[in-house]
Amino acid sequence: MTVLVSTHYMDEAERCHRIVYLGTGRVIVEGTPAEVVARAGLITFVGLGSGLAGVAEALRQAPGVESAGAFGQTLRVSGTDRAALQAALRPWENRPGLSWTEEPPSLEDVFIHLLSEPRAAA
Repeated sequence: MTVLVSTHYMDEAERCHRIVYLGTGRVIVEGTPAEVVARAGLITFVGLGSGLAGVAEALRQAPGVESAGAFGQTLRVSGTDRAALQAALRPWENRPGLSWTEEPPSLEDVFIHLLSEPRAAA
């Protein structure tokens, strides 16, 4: 039996066997959740601390940062150029109360990345 689910909630999409991202009525990418994440080529760093909204805003302007989103005391920063991403994070590495780790990108990170690409917006 095949079931079709339409959702913007990536935690729901992660439970599906196969996903398709649509942008402006076109297929952007399709595959299993793991395939979609792997194909995106994203690198994601996660910052933990407080007062992250300002850090996110500054990082969004930095070369190599494709997305930076603060959620409470967590800041997810993603891009496809590791060196540029690390250079963007360097000024924030020693900020008191802020720690960084690299994590595998989430399906949410990939969703944001793919829908911000010019081919998805055209």
